[in-house]
Amino acid sequence: MEKSILLVSIRDFPVKGRGAEGAGGAGEAEGAEGEKGEKGEILNSQFPILNSQFPIPNSQFPILNSQFPIPNSQMCMSQFPNKIQTIQVTAHRGSSMNAPENTMSAINLAIQDQADYIEIDVQQTKDGKLVVLHDSNLQGVAGVDENIWELDYEEVRKLDVGSWFDSKFAEERVPCLEEVIKAVKGKIKLNIELKLNGHEQELAVEVVKLVDEHKFLKQCVISSADYHTLLKVKELNPEIATGLIMTTAIEHVDQFKVDFYSVQPLVATIDFVNQAHANGREVHVWTINELKEMETFLNRQVDNIITDTPKTLRGLLPK
Repeated sequence: MEKSILLVSIRDFPVKGRGAEGAGGAGEAEGAEGEKGEKGEILNSQFPILNSQFPIPNSQFPILNSQFPIPNSQMCMSQFPNKIQTIQVTAHRGSSMNAPENTMSAINLAIQDQADYIEIDVQQTKDGKLVVLHDSNLQGVAGVDENIWELDYEEVRKLDVGSWFDSKFAEERVPCLEEVIKAVKGKIKLNIELKLNGHEQELAVEVVKLVDEHKFLKQCVISSADYHTLLKVKELNPEIATGLIMTTAIEHVDQFKVDFYSVQPLVATIDFVNQAHANGREVHVWTINELKEMETFLNRQVDNIITDTPKTLRGLLPK
């Protein structure tokens, strides 16, 4: 799939019972949490962004710091309300902590959970149908050792892709992209990830065509780990926002002609976020499920946080 060392597959980590998510916790990333000094003093390193704006030595206020500790998210929200209000919530494969990923149940739940976006993965069947599915092989979600490009759409639609998660989802089927667009139009936006498996049939062309047909341009962005695919999307429709998925940092954030970078926590350092913003790129970070990690990236002022639990993240943001 990768065209270079930078074009690494997005979040190829299953959710819930299918394995551990993510490639490293934000708590280990640069600037995540500060240290606590004697008598309850909170050192300035705990709030790198706040201190750069308001450099007040905490040692001047030891009593305040010891008696009234303020969580990172609350301080960040009170000092930067406008920025926090613009941070958007993306439901990773739908609300995939509480419903099987990339299914209509997960998608509908993400709408209920008030996410701004739903990130979905798109591939093609043998007969070229655009379907919403993360893994190319159906073993994980359907218990069938078949690849998506080996089956026609009608064969795929017969498969149960919900029981692996919970028996109450036994009726879930692999949705097609058109079905999802019709279901969410006017309700929520989509981050459509183009998953390359080496068997695609003009994947970018077909997705852009569908977006145009349904007048869905202003309700979606398109992301991929393959930069050349994103260039094709821009060639077909320059108005579609595109995002490059990366698991490694890059030296020059302006070297790729994209609208945003979708990165793992270790890449989304304060310096990377600041440089991306200075060069007109947004930063989306994945996959953030722990409360402490959410607070960390709110403090770093990323533009979009991708999570399996959008309801939890929404609860941290101003009403």
